[in-house]
Amino acid sequence: MGEPLYGPAPRDAAQSYTRRRRALVDALARHDLPAHGRSGFNVWVPVREEAATIAGMAAAGWAIRAGEPYRIQSPPAVRITISSLTLEEIPRVAAALAETQDARGRTPAA
Repeated sequence: MGEPLYGPAPRDAAQSYTRRRRALVDALARHDLPAHGRSGFNVWVPVREEAATIAGMAAAGWAIRAGEPYRIQSPPAVRITISSLTLEEIPRVAAALAETQDARGRTPAA
């Protein structure tokens, strides 16, 4: 049998998503940002403000989702989908997200 006609075999896809999800969680941890993602396409990242974080990431060229539609009582968070991220992009995503959180903690110059 040759390669599958319609993309990677499910096992290969699952392994690829697991690698990318773990790589993003680890990259965020290196920036002292906790993140959660045990399965699936998404990583959940607690943030100070969802809207400001999404705007900062958009300015940096990354699209992420607010956590609000997916939570009931948990604090603010964003959802990052790893299905289209490459392993090479993950450190840049983590650094951009860390910058959005650092920028929110700084006092503006007078």
